[in-house]
Amino acid sequence: MVDSTSKSITVPKGPLGRKATVLVVDDEELVRYVTQELLSCLGYDFVAASNGEEAVETIRAGLRPDLVLLDVVMPGMGGVAAFRRIRQLVPGIPVLLSSGFTDPEAAATLMAEGLNGIIPKPYRMESLSARIREVLG
Repeated sequence: MVDSTSKSITVPKGPLGRKATVLVVDDEELVRYVTQELLSCLGYDFVAASNGEEAVETIRAGLRPDLVLLDVVMPGMGGVAAFRRIRQLVPGIPVLLSSGFTDPEAAATLMAEGLNGIIPKPYRMESLSARIREVLG
């Protein structure tokens, strides 16, 4: 895919050379939709969950995405609790938290627990692409 500045975008591949899959977890339907559109434009596959509980159940049911993009603030099970549960189910699964605000102390604690990073909302295609590439290599 080529962007407006004619730079080539390389999409990380998942196992066996397939497109990488991102589990998008956000309680806001519009945010999920826009994120999925961005991921599609970037060449990624995606699966969506509308809350932490749904994300955990999706993982428990056997989905093994290459990356989880997880909103922090959601009703019910929030992103921090979902991150911890998902990591119990699949240790080492790459997780990026997305948030409109970040508490530096909480971020440091989560990074010490193995969180792969935080992407501030709202994000643009370029920043989302860069963060995913950083995590997936």
